[in-house]
Amino acid sequence: MLLAKGPNESEVARLARTSAVWDAVVASHAKTASTTTTAVGPSGPSSVNGDTDQPTTVAAQLAAIAGGDAAVNQLTVRPVLDAVENPDGVDLLAPDNASQKLLMAEVLPGAISPANSNIRFRLVNATGDPAMLAAAVGRLVFVGANVIMVNEAPTPTKETVIQYQDESHKAEATRYMPVVGPSTVSFTPDRIDGIDATLVLGQDFATFIKAEDAKAAATATTTTVAAATASSTAATPATPPTTA
Repeated sequence: MLLAKGPNESEVARLARTSAVWDAVVASHAKTASTTTTAVGPSGPSSVNGDTDQPTTVAAQLAAIAGGDAAVNQLTVRPVLDAVENPDGVDLLAPDNASQKLLMAEVLPGAISPANSNIRFRLVNATGDPAMLAAAVGRLVFVGANVIMVNEAPTPTKETVIQYQDESHKAEATRYMPVVGPSTVSFTPDRIDGIDATLVLGQDFATFIKAEDAKAAATATTTTVAAATASSTAATPATPPTTA
């Protein structure tokens, strides 16, 4: 089912069907898990009908790995049209880099290998808006930072703070202030293995992003109007000179 492909069907057209398959797998296990109980005997856990508790279906195996609630999220992708990345011109998709980094930082933070020697960030979203986490990851990844771990703060805070763990990272941490807007940089004695600095996104960051979006929208509108005016002027025939 996952590999099924219609005649001349593109990979983009298959995405919705693939997502639906995994939605069904997760939903199927959730329904099964809610109606199954287990008992522990001398030889270990077993189901109520005497079978062992060893997962025997794909859904059960996935659920055993997840160990809790599961959900299916489809990453944003783009067609690979560049001749260098896709020399054979095949139907190829590539996931959005920022979305991929955010997903890994959420589910497998300890498994991330930094792509470069730049600072390694832990992000804490204290804006009260879950969408701001993706906005911050996108901006940091774009300028080359390594986002290793992300999580939501229990309560919102106003200020955005960059906390470095070693004096050797102070200068680099400071360079990211323009990326996240109004913020302060401070030292923290709390150390986390594999992390160089913790970025706490406050409500000031949300205000900064909204202002940046509004500025970009205004610039795009101005550019569109200017282009339309230039096109209209070019299309208007010149008035011939009047002969006395």
